[in-house]
Amino acid sequence: MSLIHGVPVMQKLKTTITEPASRIEKGIIIGWAILVLVVIMVAAGLARFIVADISAQESGDAAADTIAVSDLWIRATPPGARTAAAYLYISNKGDNDRLLEVRSERARSVEIHATQEQSGMMRMSRLDSLAVPADSDLQLGPGGYHLMLVEISDTFVPGDSVLVTLIFEKAGAMDVNFTVRDAR
Repeated sequence: MSLIHGVPVMQKLKTTITEPASRIEKGIIIGWAILVLVVIMVAAGLARFIVADISAQESGDAAADTIAVSDLWIRATPPGARTAAAYLYISNKGDNDRLLEVRSERARSVEIHATQEQSGMMRMSRLDSLAVPADSDLQLGPGGYHLMLVEISDTFVPGDSVLVTLIFEKAGAMDVNFTVRDAR
């Protein structure tokens, strides 16, 4: 049997081959462990994001389900008119809410108005928002609360459909279509 520095050749060969291999194997194992840890952390982060998004959607959907709108219509306008009145019925089956804002691409702005009698005259006043009490129904109609589309882009003809976004404090944004009616 041959000796290298007093150690049998086979034993020296075996030690030389296995030591680097075990270091390489340890490196591979550590590399895989780090990779698995990174994958777990990314998956946990994504899961947290997805759960938060679903939770937000569910709470938003639950709030939106409490507000229902119906009988949405806009009074037809004569050629050249700059404003149009819009009416609807709001039903709130949930907690107190507020109509905060209204938008439409067919008008520069949409205002929330109230018509009130003052000194024997009917006057319109602009409101910053409109309370929609819990478990109640609210009629926005001629002679009362209504929406006023200001600086309309064109004439509103009976049968037209006008897309409007209602923004509630709790129920959030709601895109709805108003039908134009001849209300003479």
